[in-house]
Amino acid sequence: MPNETNNIIIQGVTESTLTLNVNGTVWEIHNQLEVLKDLIQAQGQTTFQVGEKIYNIGKINEANFGDVIRNCKNILRNVNIGNVAGNFHNGDIIITNDVKEIIKALNIWWEEQQGKCLILLVVCETKLLLQDDFSLKEIDDRYGIQSEDWIPYIHDEQKIDSILDLLNQFKKETNINTKVLFAQGMSFKDNRVLKQRFRDEIIGKLTLITDGLAINPDNETLLKLFDQKTDESSFLLLLDQKYPTHIREYILTKFEEKFCDTYCRFYEQFARAYPKLELEIPTKNLFFRRLTNIASFMGITSTADMSFLTKCFDNTPLISMKSDGSKI
Repeated sequence: MPNETNNIIIQGVTESTLTLNVNGTVWEIHNQLEVLKDLIQAQGQTTFQVGEKIYNIGKINEANFGDVIRNCKNILRNVNIGNVAGNFHNGDIIITNDVKEIIKALNIWWEEQQGKCLILLVVCETKLLLQDDFSLKEIDDRYGIQSEDWIPYIHDEQKIDSILDLLNQFKKETNINTKVLFAQGMSFKDNRVLKQRFRDEIIGKLTLITDGLAINPDNETLLKLFDQKTDESSFLLLLDQKYPTHIREYILTKFEEKFCDTYCRFYEQFARAYPKLELEIPTKNLFFRRLTNIASFMGITSTADMSFLTKCFDNTPLISMKSDGSKI
């Protein structure tokens, strides 16, 4: 259990700064051991807290400070599932960077629902990583500390929805049995067995939703695993039509680097072979429409009025396809 009397809590980490809560006051200091040590000693303390973990400043030196900061980042990326707001309850959503936990949860979901659930894996970057990429400066306000804070679309200046908000809305409007995994920098730690198991057993059961950036090396590894299983995987690249042209081109270039083979096959024979893929989704309604199509393709039914769904998603017929790409 966390030490509730600890009055120095790290709440944010960047390459250059640390954000701390000191006795209820937010401080921002340089990301340097001596600066952190001076602050802690000035408060008459010997420890500081990150999430559930307590660190003793006396045991940290220049040799291990970098490892400590990396651990702090990983702790801050993880979210207690019970604190996640929205219509998803604890059994419908997992936010983690633990691959084994994701595989375990997915297999439980798949067995319990007999494959009749839409399982979405969200892979996107966070503000901590974007802030050092000057090319993306114009969109860093679309991201937060956690991956679920990502804002894919700004469709109404008065109401800006995060990806978690959108998925809650989709589930409520369609009544489609939906489960969500947020990969917080999911790391395979060079575990070949784990990579192979994820690629061979898991990818075919998932729909990947991504911003396409993969700045985090762990996310890059994950996207490449999907690229190796194009024939089985479903994935959606969300790319807001309101993005400036140079931002769109930058993101597409980075995405193509990770999905080179998929791009070639996709554009050569999309209608025949890849009804579950969409490489650029410019609006929220088209995003919802494609998710609904994927659910239909997988035989996942909805108790919602289908006429309502067609009206909600651009008032056009929903298209179901056979595995060979032909319309049902």
